[in-house]
This record gives sequence, C-alpha cells and structure tokens, in this order.
Amino acid sequence: MSARGNNYKALEFRWGPFSFEFEPWSGWIRNVCVGKEEVVRAIYGAARDENWGTPAIEITDVEFDVNSHRLAWEGVCREEATPYTIRGVAYLEEGQCLVIHLFITPDSEFLTQRTGLCLLHPAELAGRKCEVVTVYDEVQAGAFPDRVKPDTVFTGVKGIAHLTEAGEAVGVILEGETFEMEDQRNWSDASFKTYCRPLQWPRPYLLNEGQTITHTCRITTNGDEAPLHKVPPVLVRFGSGDSFPFPRLGWMADANFVPPRTFAFKVPNPYADSTLWSISGLEKSGPVEVTPLSSPEAEVGGVLVFSSNFTELNRSVFQVEFFEGLGFGIDAQVHAHDDRSIMESLAMQSLLARQATVRAKGKPLHICPVRFAPHRDPRWNTEMARAWWLASVIAICSAGVGSVTYDLPAKVTQDDAWHALFALVGQLDELTWAPLAVSQPYSVSGVALLDAKHLLLINHRPQEVKLELEMNKLDYVWSELTSQGWQLRSPGPIRAYQILWLRRTP
Repeated sequence: MSARGNNYKALEFRWGPFSFEFEPWSGWIRNVCVGKEEVVRAIYGAARDENWGTPAIEITDVEFDVNSHRLAWEGVCREEATPYTIRGVAYLEEGQCLVIHLFITPDSEFLTQRTGLCLLHPAELAGRKCEVVTVYDEVQAGAFPDRVKPDTVFTGVKGIAHLTEAGEAVGVILEGETFEMEDQRNWSDASFKTYCRPLQWPRPYLLNEGQTITHTCRITTNGDEAPLHKVPPVLVRFGSGDSFPFPRLGWMADANFVPPRTFAFKVPNPYADSTLWSISGLEKSGPVEVTPLSSPEAEVGGVLVFSSNFTELNRSVFQVEFFEGLGFGIDAQVHAHDDRSIMESLAMQSLLARQATVRAKGKPLHICPVRFAPHRDPRWNTEMARAWWLASVIAICSAGVGSVTYDLPAKVTQDDAWHALFALVGQLDELTWAPLAVSQPYSVSGVALLDAKHLLLINHRPQEVKLELEMNKLDYVWSELTSQGWQLRSPGPIRAYQILWLRRTP
C-alpha cells in the first residue's frame, strides 16, 4: 500500500513486540512502544544548516506492506542551504528487532552543523537506570538524569539499554557514525536526544554532492507480542498537591500596544542582540524597564533574566544575591515546529520552573518571555494555540512563580475566542488554583478553582479524548471555547485541542 506525503493522519503499526506510528508528512517514526510503555519517542533524519537552522523536508512517497512488516519512504529538502534527498526503510528482523535505515544524499554540496539520524528517548525515563555501549564496545552503567543536565549526558555512544517498568529489556544500537546524548529538557523538549556527530568535533563541516550518509537504528526487546492498543479514557480527579496563587501575567509588546486587562503589566521588547536582561518593575504596578546585559556578573539589580531559554541559566555561573530575582525564557519551537512536539513540551515548563527555583535561592522567579511561535505563524488563531497558552499558564503557575510574561501578537486581541479566554482567566485569577490529577498528562491537563466550583480542562491532542471524571459530571454546567466564545454543551468527550469550563451548580 502507499500513502502520499500530504496525508495528515499518522499510520499505526503493530509489528511483533513493537507498536509505533509513522507520520507520512514528516518521515518521523513516533511513539515506539513495547507493551504499553513508550520506549522511544521519535526517530527521524534531519540536516542542520551552518547556522543551526533545520529546513523542512517534503515526503514524496510512502510504501508499506502489512504482511511483511516493511515500511519505506522517500523525501526531499528543497531549501538552498541544505538541498538533499532522504530515504528510509523500516522492517522487523527475527521477530524481536525493529530496524530503521536512513539514507541522506546531498543534491549539491553544503555546510552543516549536523546531518543524520536522531533518536529521542521520552522524558519520563528521568532517573531510570540504563547501560551505555560505547564506540569502543565498553559497557558502562548509567542513568537518564533526574535533574536537567546542562552538559552532554553520554558521549561516544553506540547503544543504550534500559528496562521498562514491566521489566522488559529494551536496547538501542546505532550504526554509521559516533553518537552522543543531550538533555533536551533544557529547551523544554520532552525528551533526551541522541544525535551525531559529537559537538566537540569540528563544525560546520562540508557534505559533498552525491555523498550518501547511511545510519541505522536497531531496537531490540524480549517483550511479548504487542497488545491491541485501545486508548482508555483519561481519568480526572482532584489532585493531592498544594494549591497555588495565580501569578501576575505580563505581555511583551511594543510601546504603543495596550494589552487586555487580564495582563497586569507590559514588558517592552528591547530588540537587542543580548539575550541576558535585567528587568525592573515586575512586582509592582507601573512601567517595566528592560536593560540588556553583557554578563550575569553585572551588579545592576533588578531581575536577572536569561531570556532565550533555560539552557543559558542552567549553564551559567552567577551571584543571584546581586539581583532582586531570577528569570528565564521558554521557546516552544527551538528544535521542532510540529503541533505534537509543541504540546508535549508543556509538561516540561513546570519542571524547568521548579529547578530554576533552586537557583533563585528564595528570591522570586519570573518566566520571561514565553514564546509559542513567531507572530506570523498562522496557528495563532487556532484552537491549538489557545489550548497551548492556557495549559502553559497552568503548568508554569503550578511551580509557584512570581510572574509569567508571554510574547503574544497583538492580532489575537481581535479574535473572539482569545478575548473570551483572556476574560475568563482575568475573572478567575484572584482565586486559588489547584492542579487536577490526570492519568494521561500528555493528553489532558486542568485545574480546580475555589473549592472545585470551577474546573478547567484542556485537550493537548488533535483528536477527541474520552473523559472519566471522579467528580459527578452532572453537578457541573459544561461550556466549551468556540470561535464565538464560550458555548454551553452537554457532558462528554473533549474535542481536539478543546478547552472546557465546568461550573458547579448551586
């Protein structure tokens, strides 16, 4: 059978002990599971240009045979900076080994920072013990880091093995080049990435026209035949964690823009090359001032903000005692631009805020700015963007931060759905928020407010999700956010990227 590259429905496969998805529009293999546990989040091929850009590829053909357990695809990158063709083949070997071959051939020579196969382990493996096979065939005991690691996790990698929670052994062997692993949670990605070539090697480097790069990934397991996958409903119950006060919200904007009243302050965009800032005025009414810094050692007061991402804070040495507080920025699209990766990163925002709190040493933590996408991104006026924003607010606020500033385009204030969402958050921001406990946090998130008189639920997925509520669903009036604002609806599943507002009846 064949599938064209414009088919935006992932293909699902169940081969021996493995189940996985293939995206015929991107060439990514996703969600590789053994049993019911995800063991590899993604496998894909990519070329980073000499400036670390990642031009998109167009998948031109996909062929698969259900009976022979074989999948093949072809694609092309037409960007002038990295013109190449890519071919991939996946098949099941001896019933217990999933093999993926990737072939990347430049159509003309170009400079690259990195070109080849990338493999993502899920962030949920944090703290899990593993064994690493080096390029010298040495076996070293290790573990996926619990705290976000600022530098390389493993170097000289040939293979990585770990046990699932059910005790099934899973091994990954990589061939064709020397690989290493980094902690992508630094950039809010929900994964540990194994890539080639090592960052310590000379770069950028030249790829010649017609020079085919061949990389192979072999995933082995002793697990049983993959079960038929039936998605259970998401269980929603009241959480046992602490409640939290709602922090001040800020909007990064030009001088003449007036943000909605939901936002307590406006942060001017300094339009400076420096990503290190001192910001004053975040904790009081009045103007907020941003001063670009050349070094975190400057004793200028204000809030020290690493505005690009958590990585810079995590790798820097500074004296927080010289400042009134600490902050960092979040960019949802550092490494991947697809909806799924962006929504997966939401779970990391709270993790990063909690870890930064330790570096703040008791001083207020401010997240500034949080970026969803460039202002020209067409997704801004979609349900997905609104779901991302509210889920981000909940994730970051649950870490007990002092303020959160979002870099939002002015055009969203002209949208009825955004207006209704801002109005609701402004109405509820003086209440105490308590996170809801959900069985599938990558699918749904939510909070309870004012002794559960209000519940907010957000679907992170592009498909409908069934809900099973601990609380009596008939005790609440259900509303969903639509393009016209809040609309009453009957209890039931939550639609793709939908936001539900439940109000308890008197």
